[in-house]
Amino acid sequence: MAEPLRETDSVLPDAPVSAPAAPPSQDSLARHVSVLMLGKTAAVLFTFALPLILVRRLAQVEFGLYKQAFLLISTAIAILPLGLAMSAFYFLPRVGRDRRGAVASNILLIYILIGTCTGLLIYLEPSVVVAIFNGPDLVPYAPRIGLALALLVAGSFLEYVMIACQDTQYAALFITATQFSKAALLIAAAIWISTIDALLDAAALQGCLQLVWVLVYMRRRFGRIVQVDWALLRAQLAYGFPLGMAALLYWFQTQLHLYFVAHRFGPAEYAIYAVGCFELPLMTILSESVASVLIQRTNDLHSRNQHGELASLVVESVRNLSWFYLPLFAFLLLGARDIILLLFTKKYLPSLPIFIIDCGLIPLMIPSVACDVLVRAYASYRFFLLKVRAVLAVALISLMWLAIAHMGPIGAISVVVVIAAAERTSVSWRLARDLHVLRGQRAVLMDIVRIAGASAAAALVTIPVLQAMAGRSPLLVLLASGTTFSVAYLIFSRPWRMFDCQGLVVQLGWGRLMWWRRPASIAASEHS
Repeated sequence: MAEPLRETDSVLPDAPVSAPAAPPSQDSLARHVSVLMLGKTAAVLFTFALPLILVRRLAQVEFGLYKQAFLLISTAIAILPLGLAMSAFYFLPRVGRDRRGAVASNILLIYILIGTCTGLLIYLEPSVVVAIFNGPDLVPYAPRIGLALALLVAGSFLEYVMIACQDTQYAALFITATQFSKAALLIAAAIWISTIDALLDAAALQGCLQLVWVLVYMRRRFGRIVQVDWALLRAQLAYGFPLGMAALLYWFQTQLHLYFVAHRFGPAEYAIYAVGCFELPLMTILSESVASVLIQRTNDLHSRNQHGELASLVVESVRNLSWFYLPLFAFLLLGARDIILLLFTKKYLPSLPIFIIDCGLIPLMIPSVACDVLVRAYASYRFFLLKVRAVLAVALISLMWLAIAHMGPIGAISVVVVIAAAERTSVSWRLARDLHVLRGQRAVLMDIVRIAGASAAAALVTIPVLQAMAGRSPLLVLLASGTTFSVAYLIFSRPWRMFDCQGLVVQLGWGRLMWWRRPASIAASEHS
């Protein structure tokens, strides 16, 4: 057996460790995922309209400046805390009840400190913004950017603490409420005022609301807000730092190209590139929901040394994610032009080749979920992941300069896809080899091959429909081609023979939507 399978929880040498909770049932896991998916889906409905409104309300240069400002804010939220919030998944199940509040308080302390320092840096030294974007266009907005950044970073971790505490319904409510308030504030600013100042003020107000929610939840959940435990904080930092550095390097892979293009080509060209890299929000709902719950579930199984069950759970999740992501990838390639026209108008049609290449990241989201949950369960792989991403970060920067010089923005997005494929391949191979993840999973692997074949066959059936509908309204084209593709895919994939459809719905978390059709015994067990 590989070394990681004998790993112990030595990261908490001085912490009283409580016994692991009883592992949640498959139905319990599905219910947690379903609640998160419902919350994230509702959030998407609130936020999806924002960029569609802004491209119609702002000039192309202004839209580019807006994207640059919020790129800076979103980057700070994603990488500056170095993934410390994710330590909640590891520590909350392992420490005694009297120290669980300290886990959350430590995270809050670090997030406030990092957000405040970064916001002050941008406020006091706006030349930082000039250096990043190679121009002074954002300097007048530096104070507002700094304030919004500080507030949004401080309250950005609560979702993870809620899920780690298995308060999934509160997490879904938090996600829905915060995204609704964010969308409402930003859309109101976009419609009534239509200035970047107003959008940044709305973001700062949103940060205040999130921080209030953080303080209220911690007071109600843990009894008090401030319970700093310095020994535990050191353990959290020791656990989170390698993962945080790996997350920073992952950011290099997925986001650095945006800074390269913004620095090299200016706001107008960056607006085209940002639209090409636009990610349909529904693509991430499933993976984020499944990953969030799987991290908690795999940590439970790992703490009980149930490695076979852990591997089976991960592989089944990969198969089920493939059933959605592979056909989605095929259809987006077919309908790319009409999607751009429908969502962003003809003005942004030059972003089409960038969008097509960017779609290559969709299939790579499938192994990404599996690798993420396995690395967090088997903590010794943190450093392996860190080394892989460090090497690829060097390769990325070198290739990015060359690709942009010779191919422009298309070269930038091409390098991103190539580097992402290299990482997923190397990490997946290492984990599968060491942890024997694929042992006894031949049937599931063949299912994934069948799914890929069914997606390709459905695409071939849909091409004549697209040709016949050429020149029609983009909405009509997408409705006709989408219906054709969906029916063809269901016929070719034959999910009723590939696996238990009810089991698929349960594992993907949609069983909660069908509560009125579930057997009474299951419904009763949920309330017992």
